[in-house]
Amino acid sequence: YPVVGMRPIVAIDPGRNGALAADVGGVVHTARMPWSGEFMDELGVQDWIERLGAPELVVIEEQTPNAFRNIPKPARAAFSQGGQFRSLCTIARMLGWPTLVVAPQRWQKAIPGLSVAKRKDESHNAHTKRVKARRIEVAQRLYPRADITGSTHHAAKAHDGIADALLILKAARTLTARSSA
Repeated sequence: YPVVGMRPIVAIDPGRNGALAADVGGVVHTARMPWSGEFMDELGVQDWIERLGAPELVVIEEQTPNAFRNIPKPARAAFSQGGQFRSLCTIARMLGWPTLVVAPQRWQKAIPGLSVAKRKDESHNAHTKRVKARRIEVAQRLYPRADITGSTHHAAKAHDGIADALLILKAARTLTARSSA
């Protein structure tokens, strides 16, 4: 797995349908967020990252009330997702991994062609479905060789969490290049 002399850049889309993506010297790795029953498997996340090598950077999508201000969400789900986000940040910091927390709006803005305007009479669910389809399409275009299903099943469909993790990975490259320029 590890490429000698190459340190991975890891992107994390937290949540029940979240995922992990990493670029190690141009080779992209993906995985669905590991879970153990009802709980995110933090040690599974740590193990997945460490198998790739000590990361150069871990980019985690921000999960705060502001990140969800326009999204109706049951309180329990929002509370759970916030806890997962905090766990991921804590793991990264405790292990000394350089960490960048990025708001959804910020990483989405860094990738051209991602926005999907809401149609006049379109329901929230219909719009969300189109947004997810666009993200999957853009992620597949940017990373044509990446496993976007996160499954060994031959006919598995694309996973929007993996698409988001790949897009966060792409945005991290753009955002860190801008800040170092």
